[in-house]
Amino acid sequence: MSTRTLGEVWKLGWRVRVRCLLIGRKPKTRDRTTVWCDTFTELDMKTLVWTRGEAMPLDRPNVGALAFKRSGDPNLGQFNDATIIKSFGEVPANLDEL
Repeated sequence: MSTRTLGEVWKLGWRVRVRCLLIGRKPKTRDRTTVWCDTFTELDMKTLVWTRGEAMPLDRPNVGALAFKRSGDPNLGQFNDATIIKSFGEVPANLDEL
């Protein structure tokens, strides 16, 4: 049996575990490049179903992520264009369309 929605995997008892991994300089510091967020946590499936909907498909197109870096001044809201470090999964070729 193939699971196709968030509600189906919730009813099957699936669990989702995520990791936050940020590598770089901490905001508002002059620290050298370092790992400053290395945390694992389990997401609450009941909340995911409640906020996303039981019928949310799991086989959505363009599911992916980007790792990027950019520099600028957050206090002024001015940033240089982002530089893509790596892409994961399916990411549109033309990111300007997002």
